Amino acid sequence: MNDITLPTQQALSHTVKHLDGRLEDVILDYRRAVYRPEQGTLLVADLHWGKGETFRHWGIPIPGNVFTFDMQRLAGLVETYSPQKIVVLGDLIHGKYGLTSQLIKTIQDWRQQYPVPMSLVLGNHDRVIKSVCEHLQHWTIDWHAGPLEEDGFIYSHEPLKDYSGFNWYGHLHPTYRVKSPGDVVRLPCFYVGNNFGVLPAFNVFTGGFNIVPQPGESVYVTGDDFLMRI
Repeated sequence: MNDITLPTQQALSHTVKHLDGRLEDVILDYRRAVYRPEQGTLLVADLHWGKGETFRHWGIPIPGNVFTFDMQRLAGLVETYSPQKIVVLGDLIHGKYGLTSQLIKTIQDWRQQYPVPMSLVLGNHDRVIKSVCEHLQHWTIDWHAGPLEEDGFIYSHEPLKDYSGFNWYGHLHPTYRVKSPGDVVRLPCFYVGNNFGVLPAFNVFTGGFNIVPQPGESVYVTGDDFLMRI
């Protein structure tokens, strides 16, 4: 287990109860990631590499710094937690048109600087993965068509219907409406229940699905520099 100093109000601990009754504390980070200290596993979802580039390919003007900002946050997470591995819960890439030569090189350079073992659970946007396998090899990322299991947790892109264990997934891009006098703000959030946890989309250039938590479920909203439990 790594010794970690949590940033004030930027990371919070959440206790998960396994089927066997065992309790495990995981860390939810405002940079839209989950860290398992006991396993040294960093979870992220819906990176959508190349989304801005895809939009620009089709003539839609999108700021060019979105990808850079996302990669800087991912680097910051690696530097904070020194994970033993990174697991991406689907939608690593957005589409083949977004994989420009510059983006491919940037990712390759990033992986050389941060060579943490990295695994991808395929998501719906990763359907072109076979056509980019060469890039994944250069990026040293292994991919899996089905869910991954790790010590009582099951990692997938979409929610699993039939499973035994705690299911972490992405896909929904969950958001939560926070009300203030005269205004309503919709913020990305972690959405956690008794046997599931949904990560916010890591890519900042995404829409979101507004969730309505049920009794016993928890919501943690994220901002540019904070994390707050609702």
